[in-house]
Amino acid sequence: MLSLTKSYGEHVLKQGQEIAVRKTYRGCWTPTILAKNRYEWGSMVFEHPSTFDTLAMGTKKKEEIKKDLIKFSKGKDYYAKIGKAWKRGYLLYGKQRAAEATHETKGKSIVVIDDIACSVDLTAFKELAKNYLEIQSHELFGKIKELSGETKMSPADVAANLMPKSDEQDEETCLKTLIKALEVSKEEARKKSEEAAMLKAQKGDKENGMITEG
Repeated sequence: MLSLTKSYGEHVLKQGQEIAVRKTYRGCWTPTILAKNRYEWGSMVFEHPSTFDTLAMGTKKKEEIKKDLIKFSKGKDYYAKIGKAWKRGYLLYGKQRAAEATHETKGKSIVVIDDIACSVDLTAFKELAKNYLEIQSHELFGKIKELSGETKMSPADVAANLMPKSDEQDEETCLKTLIKALEVSKEEARKKSEEAAMLKAQKGDKENGMITEG
């Protein structure tokens, strides 16, 4: 009887631990093909790498959102009391399209941040440089600031240019890569502006009957 009770207790404990583990992580489920018309589903732990520390955003606004999120993360019982879903979303907007980030709070709530139209300012750029290159200042920052004021580039594109592509690339190489990308963006914007102005002028000439055939 004692042996049976001990075995049952171990079984209950093991099952309880497995249930606890399933509740503490989010799984990403994908099918594995075993043979023709045969497959099985398996899962892996889904851990999103984005955090507020890596989010390119003005410091003041970031702290404001973090405080709101902390308040929200503690409000599960309150949301249940007032009959509302315990979820939160933030929509960031600006002049150019960027990216989307998902952040999990403690518990089981998910916060989705849609950064649909942001262009990088100097503060956001410095945050990206700190995250991707582990630097907080450089002599090339001035040139980047100048170009950022003359053209627009999304945080996603800035991050892509800052990310080292090989062990040989140091922070200066990556900053120069970003400068070149900004210069290309500036030139493309200039050409588009000139083409738009030319088309507008041609349209005006047609409307005024100033263009003759032949």
